[in-house]
Amino acid sequence: MNHNKIAFPLFSLCILIFSINCHCQNTFEFTIGDTLTDQLINDAVELYDGSFILLGQEVYPTDQEKAHLIHISESGSLLRTKTLTFQGQSSGFIKIIQMDPNLFLMEGYTVKNDTSKLWLYEMDSLFNEVRSKIMDMGPYNSSYLSQLSISNGNILCSGNLLDPVGQVHYAFIYKISSTFDSLQLRVFTEHNTQLAFDLLVKNNNQGYYSIMSHFGPPTNDVIVDLDTSFSIKNIYGVPKDVTDFPEAKWINNSTFILTGRKVYFQGPPNEGIEVLCLDTVGNLKYNLFIGDHDTIEWPGLRSRLDFIDTNKIYVGGTHNFCQASEFCPVHCWFSLNQLDTALNVHWQHFYGGDANYTMYGIRATRDKGCLMFGSRYDLQSSTLQRDIYVIRVNQNGLVDGISDKTNPKIHDAIVYPNPGSGFLVVESGPQISGAQFRITSIDGIQVIAKTLAERKTIIDTQFLSPGIYVWQIFFQNRVIETGKWIRE
Repeated sequence: MNHNKIAFPLFSLCILIFSINCHCQNTFEFTIGDTLTDQLINDAVELYDGSFILLGQEVYPTDQEKAHLIHISESGSLLRTKTLTFQGQSSGFIKIIQMDPNLFLMEGYTVKNDTSKLWLYEMDSLFNEVRSKIMDMGPYNSSYLSQLSISNGNILCSGNLLDPVGQVHYAFIYKISSTFDSLQLRVFTEHNTQLAFDLLVKNNNQGYYSIMSHFGPPTNDVIVDLDTSFSIKNIYGVPKDVTDFPEAKWINNSTFILTGRKVYFQGPPNEGIEVLCLDTVGNLKYNLFIGDHDTIEWPGLRSRLDFIDTNKIYVGGTHNFCQASEFCPVHCWFSLNQLDTALNVHWQHFYGGDANYTMYGIRATRDKGCLMFGSRYDLQSSTLQRDIYVIRVNQNGLVDGISDKTNPKIHDAIVYPNPGSGFLVVESGPQISGAQFRITSIDGIQVIAKTLAERKTIIDTQFLSPGIYVWQIFFQNRVIETGKWIRE
């Protein structure tokens, strides 16, 4: 069961740390750390008043899990928190939606005797319980929850189930009434599936389109056309070899944007995020690949696509993602891209780099900006514990109110490998196309100057002597990025 369980030593002191770096009314950074528990975050929702509820999760040394509800203001100030479980069992919430100004619905799980069940929970804005129920899923275990939505007044939950003997995963859709009565559980036993998939309600409410991973044929990921009773009408292949982590949103009545993981199996290893603009039978209109063979660009683990304004489509992931573990001793970044409906990239920014950052999700905000959330693992830590890291940026991908100072966690470009030897790579967003990249020796002598005309620039450094160098990026007559680089 995929609930991110880990084990680590018990500490006698538990101090919860809320670190808030608020720069302007509508942008901020927010960190939650703890000396006892591993802190995770699965989802977030912007309330009608502009504040946010975060679905955190605490994992204790005994593998006990608790849901951690966090309410922060529009400016990033902590308003209230609450931890809870279902009857003391390991529990967590994966998805949240706001039903009305004072009512929220959450989809989660609870585990007892290695059996995981679907948990529905309603609460008010003060975190008071309104309704709670464990939903009957027959002989199956809930293994991965993907989606929560409302259609025709009913609740739709979807994800993956594990068969009774614990060997095969099947996709499911569960229709539930607003009073938590079971209406229909559809388990797609026709094919095995893996992890997340997404569900689009047809614009005429006459059925659904489900994007499923490893369901095929005709391709690895498919668009399954369903009627209102979840019977399969047609199956269409998703183009461009998209595999895993699909998420889709309508941009008009006949076209939607789909994101997912893309792996190139020919040539150098290359894993990234593929963005597709498709019609309802899988015909491709536009596509965009985000990534490069030198690093792994991994989609957000819980969500990776969102928009309110179709001219500001946000796609997020983890740059330099470590597939082995979020505790890898490597520097990682949140990456955020803003696109239009033709998938032209307005800008790309990187956030972090001073630790192992793993993006869990994004939410477009009503002011046309974006909220990013995920985990941060300090590479200097002696314990396997992550902190929750949240950053809200404006429509330009920036945190406001920093005067002339550069926020050290927000980058227009990143430079790697560091240390390096015969070459270095500069990855930069299109918003600084034409910038000058310069390297000087430690005594101030310029040794390299290069114009950044492409998203990725490879620079020959074989002729440089081993040592420490300073690099700078100049754009519009000012330094926008700087750092040290070690030539081995």
